[in-house]
Amino acid sequence: MSATVAPQLNTSDELIEAGFFPTVPIAYTDKDAILYALGVGATERKYVYEKHSDFAVLPTLIFATTFKGAESARTLPFPPPQLLMDLDVFKGKVIVDAERSMEVLRGPLPVSVSLDDQWVMKTRFTAVTPKKAGLLVETETVIVDELAGDEVMRLTNSVFFLGKSDLIPAGVPTTTKITVPERSPDYTRVEHTSPHQADLYRLSGDYNPLHVDPVAAQSYGFDQPILHGLCTLGFAARHVIDACLEGDEKRLRSFRCRFTKPVIPGDRLRTEIWKESDGRGVLFRTWAERCTEGKTTPAEPVVVLDSGVAQFFE
Repeated sequence: MSATVAPQLNTSDELIEAGFFPTVPIAYTDKDAILYALGVGATERKYVYEKHSDFAVLPTLIFATTFKGAESARTLPFPPPQLLMDLDVFKGKVIVDAERSMEVLRGPLPVSVSLDDQWVMKTRFTAVTPKKAGLLVETETVIVDELAGDEVMRLTNSVFFLGKSDLIPAGVPTTTKITVPERSPDYTRVEHTSPHQADLYRLSGDYNPLHVDPVAAQSYGFDQPILHGLCTLGFAARHVIDACLEGDEKRLRSFRCRFTKPVIPGDRLRTEIWKESDGRGVLFRTWAERCTEGKTTPAEPVVVLDSGVAQFFE
């Protein structure tokens, strides 16, 4: 199916039956990897210095790469067409992240991927579910190394399109509500975001004005710009890697969470982590506490990431 006919998909069944859309090349440089690491709060030398003996890429970089494709040199329109959120059937609706997941299929990400490496992403719709607040739409994106013939990673993306829709249910929903144990968490990590966190994170490819433009944020119903949900996810993934894997990002096999409340740049994040009985994974959730000049305000903390699950390689 060509991109020119994609906007003519007008029903739920047509979206699901369309299958995978045309592949889109993806690439990133070591500079992209460093910029992403800084955008999600990393300070470890191995993530931010390309000549470090253990220079490595955070696995959640792959989410940002799907926004920019193979482009690194300029800012980009939002939403990016390869994520299929700009079809005519969705035009004029506010997009809110609902849930994301990633699964490593072939080992850790290399420190860079060039166009010569022939990596591509392919995306399809998997479920459409009407809700009271709007429409929940789920997609699956597969990252493929075409030279080797391997699937590298699999991502799922669930988003809400706020407002009334005439679409009916189709496909098989995969969003999952997970309850954490009632006992105290096994690990807790606390970290402040910067008031300029969204300004930095957006340079990894997500140029939604909601995160930097007060007028755009107010038009979406927010008092001020909010932090990218995928930036908050990146912080939480770092917390899990640090607490459970002794900083070894190569052991992260899968990562999934649900977005429940927005984070304001400058908030303090607290990620609570519970070991699973088999020792090969954890459950987690992340709270945000509103802060002003580094001081927590009296407002109650809110859960911003929930139903978190991470699985590990041995």
